[in-house]
Amino acid sequence: MEVVPGLRRAVFMYAVSDAVDTGAANEFRAFAHGVGVTLQSIGVRSIDDINTALKEMQKTRQQALIVVSSPLTLLHRGRIIAGSASYKVPVIGQGSEFTADGALLSYSANEHEMWTRGALYVDKILKGAKPNELPIEQPTRFELSINLKTARALGISIPESILLRADKVIR
Repeated sequence: MEVVPGLRRAVFMYAVSDAVDTGAANEFRAFAHGVGVTLQSIGVRSIDDINTALKEMQKTRQQALIVVSSPLTLLHRGRIIAGSASYKVPVIGQGSEFTADGALLSYSANEHEMWTRGALYVDKILKGAKPNELPIEQPTRFELSINLKTARALGISIPESILLRADKVIR
């Protein structure tokens, strides 16, 4: 809401094959509803589905696109970002790859920390620990990446308070 003032309609795109955590998707939808945003979920299985979703997004005058990272959406992120840009719709992605390729912003767990924690688990297992006895860990560090080139192209002014919180700003 701070980044896209007046946001009322958004699309939540995810790859059907990745079995999105329905609990997390429902929480996201509930949060959106709580701030007055109608969230339309669109599951995609192929580039054809992505193209159809982008056309539908334009027809229904969506104001933002939130993309869940998956092998499918990462592979086709260029098409997703370009298609959204042609309709002047900002993309919010999961992972800095999205902002590097032109999405307005991304917010996700710090990948370096996740790989490091994963390596520690492998080390413990190789030293004899039983995987089923290791605790499940949640990410503790998240990164916000903002693409100011995209913001300018979309006519969006990013508030200074958001820029100060960003871990990475593409100028």
